[in-house]
Amino acid sequence: MKVIWNLCHKILDLKLPQVTSLDQIKWVFDGKKVSNLTKSDFMEVLESANISDDVVKKWVKDIEEPTVDDLLDLIETNFNEIFKVK
Repeated sequence: MKVIWNLCHKILDLKLPQVTSLDQIKWVFDGKKVSNLTKSDFMEVLESANISDDVVKKWVKDIEEPTVDDLLDLIETNFNEIFKVK
């Protein structure tokens, strides 16, 4: 699915220095092209993405040695706030 593939490019938003809170991350998809967002499909793509340690450490601050899995847990917990279809 092209929309899910494009998600990998959106991961770059997490690297932007001016983005400091998940409240600032909103990935909105065109409702004419996407009827729904399948959480499991998106998480699967994220799991296979190459996410740097710097990005993980930027977002997972409450764990001394955070891992990609910790970041994925954070994104999954906040999934409905981050991903929208309009």
